Amino acid sequence: MNETAALFPGQGSQYRGMAGSLYREHEEVRALYRQSSEILGYDLYRMCEEGAEADLTQTEVAQPAILTASVAAYTVFRKEGGRRPAYGAGHSLGELSALCCAGVIGFPEAVRIAKERGRLMQQALTSGAGTMAAVSGVDATWLRQICEDSSDTEHMAVIANYNAPTQIVISGHTKAVQEAEKRIKANGGRLAYLKVSSPFHSPLMKPCAEGLKGILAECTYREPEFPVISNVTARPYPDSSQVPQYLYQQITSPVLWQDIIAYLLNKGVENSVEFGPGAVLKGLMIKNTPFIKAFCFEQDREMISRLNVAPEELFHNRQNLQTIIACIAAAVSTRNRNWNDEEYRLGVEEPYEQLCIIRDRAQNGLIPVSAADADKGKELLRRILAAKQLPAEECRQIMAEL
Repeated sequence: MNETAALFPGQGSQYRGMAGSLYREHEEVRALYRQSSEILGYDLYRMCEEGAEADLTQTEVAQPAILTASVAAYTVFRKEGGRRPAYGAGHSLGELSALCCAGVIGFPEAVRIAKERGRLMQQALTSGAGTMAAVSGVDATWLRQICEDSSDTEHMAVIANYNAPTQIVISGHTKAVQEAEKRIKANGGRLAYLKVSSPFHSPLMKPCAEGLKGILAECTYREPEFPVISNVTARPYPDSSQVPQYLYQQITSPVLWQDIIAYLLNKGVENSVEFGPGAVLKGLMIKNTPFIKAFCFEQDREMISRLNVAPEELFHNRQNLQTIIACIAAAVSTRNRNWNDEEYRLGVEEPYEQLCIIRDRAQNGLIPVSAADADKGKELLRRILAAKQLPAEECRQIMAEL
């Protein structure tokens, strides 16, 4: 099926200099940054390239910056011939990037939403309302019970992110999270506090969600070019009319990332490409399943270009790979009649190593096997059979079966 999902990261993936090479190489990217800068009221590219790290980590700066870098990466991907993905999904803020790249929300409107979302969260961040912590070594069902047991009528702790079987994040009032910490550690689990002072993706963020309602109601939403999966339901948006409600709910609801990956797997997705700064989602994909190959546009552009092969070409590539595998099998299984060590090394061992290199590169997803590679494989096998001094009739029979 060779289906691909486009994934978009959330806050925390930003870093100084992100998308810099794309900005320098592509006018389309520079145009995106000019639009963002006009809406934000400052030079976003200069902020990302030359600004202090402390400024870039501020929520009200980081969110529109990550959105712009993510849309820029996807824009270049499509410009370079990348095929439209089968599905899109984003982690927290990344869902807004996914909706923008799917054509549901225009880029200027997406920047305005990210700007307001970041501003409202920045206000919550400075209020010191709570905290968040990453938990490992604890089953999700048990952790939900720990959070309930650690909460009371005035203080709460909840699960905020179901990122992977080995990575769950809790959020809430500091007192309740500290109480959960005691119970987690008492039972052999581990907990590490995140560098935030507000309980994102928890009911305590309700004022922030309410503040976002206005701008969400003002935007225009179109039907998607590809299905976008919601953080709230772990299912595609049923239609564009649900976008304001789901983005509102997302602020106070847990990110169901594990369920999103399970949905993609169930739908036959074989590859994922992360568009945006860093490779956080590539890492989470690897933690969630070995059955979806994880790529990051920032790091793996050459390998990602291989995903753009047309279906008929993909079919021939697989046929050619089978030819190489058959050549290796024949090389191994035929009897050797040549006991000259030097002739065996040059005529058998070296061609066999070349066959294995072609096979391994293809099976690791690096380089597809072309018709020329298949012909080269047959020629390498002929050399091997000749060096093993196989009778001519037996050699013809083996080659005819390839």
